[in-house]
Amino acid sequence: MERRSRAAALLLLALVATGAALAASVKPVSKQTVDPLESAKAAIRLKDFGRAASELERSANKGDAEAQYLLGSLCLSGLGVPVDSTRARALFELAARQKHARAAYSLATLLATGDPRDPVAAQHWLDEARRLGLTAAEQTAQRKALPLQFQPQSDLADPQARREALWLAASQGDLSTLAAFSDRSLLGSSDEFGRGALARAAAAGQADAVAFLIKQGAKVGAGDQFGVTPLMLAAQTAAPGALDVLIGSRARLDEHDAAGNTALMYAARAARTANVERLLQSGATATTRNIQDWSALDFALTADAADIAATLQARGAVAIRKSPTTTAQLNDVRRASGQSLDLYAGWPDVAVAATRDDPALLRRLLANGASPDS
Repeated sequence: MERRSRAAALLLLALVATGAALAASVKPVSKQTVDPLESAKAAIRLKDFGRAASELERSANKGDAEAQYLLGSLCLSGLGVPVDSTRARALFELAARQKHARAAYSLATLLATGDPRDPVAAQHWLDEARRLGLTAAEQTAQRKALPLQFQPQSDLADPQARREALWLAASQGDLSTLAAFSDRSLLGSSDEFGRGALARAAAAGQADAVAFLIKQGAKVGAGDQFGVTPLMLAAQTAAPGALDVLIGSRARLDEHDAAGNTALMYAARAARTANVERLLQSGATATTRNIQDWSALDFALTADAADIAATLQARGAVAIRKSPTTTAQLNDVRRASGQSLDLYAGWPDVAVAATRDDPALLRRLLANGASPDS
């Protein structure tokens, strides 16, 4: 998303620059003064950007600040020349050092949105553009922001927009925006499914955001409409940091959702070995079943996670639904647990075949007389 925002910023900058060029080109020309760049500007109006770039190049090399600015804009937008933000920046700086206000502002924008960003230099050239009387620079300064910089506190007035920004910041781990919206009423807001900022941060595995929100008063065990808690969401993530924060904040390990699933089941279903072990070490129960009579071991076997299945078996978990798994993985579980585990005991062949992602096998059995109602 950050790359998209930066690209949008650069595109906007290019359009502003081109618009400025066109505006400059239609100013009345006195009999005494002839604009040396009129031919290049006419080429821009006619969208003959190649010719415009060639003419601007000559003038820019001679030190013409306006030519440097316009050529930099073409380099930035890839009109008539290859896209080259490094050269655009160099050209903007040459023009800005000659007191060209729009070049100074464009340079500030590049420095504020580039990679890497340079906010100190961006502020310097913004101040210079403002000193030179550029209206856009004055407006930006009044917002107390750098060019194209998002200021959530002042830029978002609509309550729903503020909530959406908060939730997005939580999922992205954007602590500065979270801090901007740190009042309790906003932190406690939720969408139509009952999920708020903490749930989003947990689901994205954003440990720092989870810690910040809890410190600000977010409820650790708050479930959504379906009883899904932040701990359950964090248990599914690849990074264990958010899970650790929630466990350290005394989230209830054996809390279950509306279907009876615990955080351990969520971790097993997602095949998150480290999260399963962390939950078990913290006291999660391995033998709990949900309302469909599934256990964490069933979920592990469905996810083909033999290592998790072995760990859960060692903790006393039993496979209730006899979920399918491969022979090799079953052997791994048997070796790890020292027990015999026949997942298909009592199942007719057609039922076993129905669990496999192999329609041809099922068709052969049915063609040979197997009952579809077995």
